[in-house]
Amino acid sequence: MRGGSGGASRLATDFPCIASWSRDDLSAIADNTDAALTDAAVHALPDVQAWAKAHAALLEEVERAAARNEARRPELESLRSETLRAYEHARTLQAQWPAVERALHEARKRFMPFAMQSQLQMAANQLHDESEAFANAYVEGLTPMDVCTLY
Repeated sequence: MRGGSGGASRLATDFPCIASWSRDDLSAIADNTDAALTDAAVHALPDVQAWAKAHAALLEEVERAAARNEARRPELESLRSETLRAYEHARTLQAQWPAVERALHEARKRFMPFAMQSQLQMAANQLHDESEAFANAYVEGLTPMDVCTLY
């Protein structure tokens, strides 16, 4: 019966809380079909009780965190709405950018030194032509009003 005795001492070593239980009690728990008895025996173990306490503490911590999260819900919803508005505004600006870029490109072309020099040259040529027209009109005896109707 050495194997039986060794098994009992190993069981007492591994589970010291049940070392004081009688062999009949252990057999009744092992052989029973009553789940309530097995549940009561298992929950009487100190390791299981410690696990249950840890589980309850963790559950309370999770519930407190959930309550904190729920309290912040309005703030987060407001932030979400604000972020959505900012995103939509950014998308609108992004859609407008090609037209703005084209307008900037046209303005840049119009105000480049060579473009302004060309405009100045054209204006000077026009003034020269008008001056020549006034001089010719004076020589021909026309009044300035007659010259203005030509342009």
